Amino acid sequence: MQDQEVYDFLEHFGVKGMQWGVRRDNRVESLAKIGRGEGSLKDKTKAILGPNGVTVGSIIKNKGLKEAAQKRADKLTERNYKVRSGEASVKQTLAYYGGTRFTDLIPTRTKN
Repeated sequence: MQDQEVYDFLEHFGVKGMQWGVRRDNRVESLAKIGRGEGSLKDKTKAILGPNGVTVGSIIKNKGLKEAAQKRADKLTERNYKVRSGEASVKQTLAYYGGTRFTDLIPTRTKN
């Protein structure tokens, strides 16, 4: 029995921060539903509080959640297309996969 050691571990080959069973396109689709005026209260809450959601500034700038959500959905749809087709920049690819923020890669100066 010593020759047959069993190792119990969990392997995960997904994207960091990604939730099980949630696809990126579903997040974009919920923003598009809000933009069309069909979004539920759950969709609207996720749009405001979620990581890829709509900012308060964009709600004010676009005079409402509906317009802000539609613009955000259009922007994310374009970014997703560019990443899939290989035309995306490094910044867009990192944002798509959620690995790191682009600004984290820029060295900062510290005051001595």
